[in-house]
Amino acid sequence: MTANYAFSHMAFRGLAFEKPLVALGLIAMPVGREEFARVWNRIVEKEGGEPRVVPDDFSGEVRPLPEGGDLGILGVPRASEMAEALLVGVHVKPGPRRLLVVESPPLVRYFTLEVTMSLDGGPPSNVLCEWTHDGDGFGHANYGLKADPPGPEGFAAAVGRVLRGDL
Repeated sequence: MTANYAFSHMAFRGLAFEKPLVALGLIAMPVGREEFARVWNRIVEKEGGEPRVVPDDFSGEVRPLPEGGDLGILGVPRASEMAEALLVGVHVKPGPRRLLVVESPPLVRYFTLEVTMSLDGGPPSNVLCEWTHDGDGFGHANYGLKADPPGPEGFAAAVGRVLRGDL
């Protein structure tokens, strides 16, 4: 398992579902990239065989979506193998409120833009996927959507299509 896969599909995913507002804050702040590099490098030390990363290897932004809620987009280093993440997204939509009291926790969705093979023999492409959490475990869905362009703008647009049910 590569550091990219372990970080994107396990370590950061766990934080996103357990503490979504912390995950959004880390994506938005420079100190977050320091923490991401620290976690990544611990994975590398444990697994071995890969170079370490520095905070500037990560990029991040949080943006509101027209579909509601905020999407934190984290650029992840060294995605080159199938199923490795180019970008991860944490979508957080606040739960219903009555006056100033939150009646339920926020709705959290975790998306990945993953490297995929090209069916026509061309260069690798990307595909939008989502991890779900039902309390007992995690599920993985491949939407077959390509982010075009393959950066934050295309990723946010593809996530928006999924949130709208516009597949």
